[in-house]
Amino acid sequence: TTQPVVRFQDANSFNISTGSSVTATLTAGSAGSSLIGTVTVSAVSGVVTFSGLGITGPAGNYTITFTATGLTVATQNITVTDAAATKIVTVTNAAGAVSAIAFTTQPVVRFQDANSFNISTGSSVTATLTAGSAGSSLIGTVTVAAVGGVVTFSGLGITGPAGDYTITFTATGLTVATQNITLGVGAATKIVNTTNAAGAVSAIAFTTQPVLTFQDSANNTVATGSS
Repeated sequence: TTQPVVRFQDANSFNISTGSSVTATLTAGSAGSSLIGTVTVSAVSGVVTFSGLGITGPAGNYTITFTATGLTVATQNITVTDAAATKIVTVTNAAGAVSAIAFTTQPVVRFQDANSFNISTGSSVTATLTAGSAGSSLIGTVTVAAVGGVVTFSGLGITGPAGDYTITFTATGLTVATQNITLGVGAATKIVNTTNAAGAVSAIAFTTQPVLTFQDSANNTVATGSS
């Protein structure tokens, strides 16, 4: 918001009215950061006034160095603050999905700015099921507040038929993050009649024998069971 202004001086630190141009470079700060705007500006009466100069990078401390060929440089230390959040990205995908049981690996998402740099601010994120079997739902706490720009879910899981699902992580006005996950069958919770007995005559076996199936709480057939 305040642009840097530098000038040329002689060996006795007196201002001089001549000088060619000065180039600004980042000499300390986060990897992958860069200056924006015009980095090389010509002097006018020994004064160089930058315009549109800024830093793209994560929040933190930086050093800008101002150079001209053969001259002692000038430096400035400056602290960059977070840019506005524009999107949510996944840090850790959910894993270990079994119906009606919390994921064994809980999802972690975070806020980033438009240049994909992590930021330390952010409100809360809500997880929703956006693809999967009708009647399915998430279990656990679906809206979680960010801490340092990071949202760590706890107890999240899916109740529904085994199959493929998509979880979407949203915050107001931001680009969402999504994850595809395959839901497995949960633990047996009930026995259901698959085939009812029929043809009942005293002292004779039913002509149609009863068949029972173990199911989990979402009515998935469970392959294991006792007797």
